[in-house]
Amino acid sequence: MKCHACGGEMKVAKVKSYEYRECGLPNVLLSGIQRHSCRNCREEYVDIPKINQLHRLIGMTLCCRKEKLSGIEIRYLRKEMGLRAIDFARVLSIQPETLSRIENDTQDAGDTLEKFMRSAYMNLVSAEQEVPIHLNYIKIFAEAAKLPKAPEKKIRLKPEEWINKLSSSFCPERCIAH
Repeated sequence: MKCHACGGEMKVAKVKSYEYRECGLPNVLLSGIQRHSCRNCREEYVDIPKINQLHRLIGMTLCCRKEKLSGIEIRYLRKEMGLRAIDFARVLSIQPETLSRIENDTQDAGDTLEKFMRSAYMNLVSAEQEVPIHLNYIKIFAEAAKLPKAPEKKIRLKPEEWINKLSSSFCPERCIAH
């Protein structure tokens, strides 16, 4: 592979653990990702295959996790649904200022609102896949109300988890339903 910056040869190496901050979350780690480094200009590129499926897996992992969602995770889900804050606030029947406080972790979303946010995202993914992604909604939402908030917990993902995995049986191992 040639460098996009200088045209030099790129060296390829697998990265043991890559912090995927480009997704907008501070706690997503990808393993087994290829890093391309130019020997001439030291430019670096990271190769992340099937990025849309990866983002869906991240969203489903958030929705199925065993902790309450943090504000930044709620913002991630909203953005992945393609909604502006003002439109999502309208859907949730709350003021945009309230959504802003929730997304900035200065106000708790509350159990009902959080369940709705998880459900909205999971339904979107189900509709896009044309199959029910998760059949354990009731268990997930019943358990989610009892969970502590843990925004610092890392989400560790491997390429094989998002490449060719979004199917009718998709459910992250970290899911409440397991």
